Amino acid sequence: MVDSDGVIKENQIMNNYTSGLLTEKNTVAKIHSNTISNNMTTGIIIKDPSLPDLKKNSIKENNMFQVQMESHAKQKWKEYKTDNPQISGESVIPKNLVETCVIF
Repeated sequence: MVDSDGVIKENQIMNNYTSGLLTEKNTVAKIHSNTISNNMTTGIIIKDPSLPDLKKNSIKENNMFQVQMESHAKQKWKEYKTDNPQISGESVIPKNLVETCVIF
């Protein structure tokens, strides 16, 4: 999604050849209540300066990482984890810090 302020809600985003979702530029889209799993690389990639609104998503079982973000999005990582309690597996947070997060 590029420069998007749309809504992605109640979808199964699965089995993609690369990532499930990628946000970039000024994307502030609402991504709510989706299952994002079994993608070849990462569930959601958040590129600078996008800051999507992530809530109630199940993000798990993606091949490499669940969430991968650039440094600007680190400010929302705690909120993303709280609002998406089913992020299960490794996520890449800025500064090459890899965090394992299993929350149920």
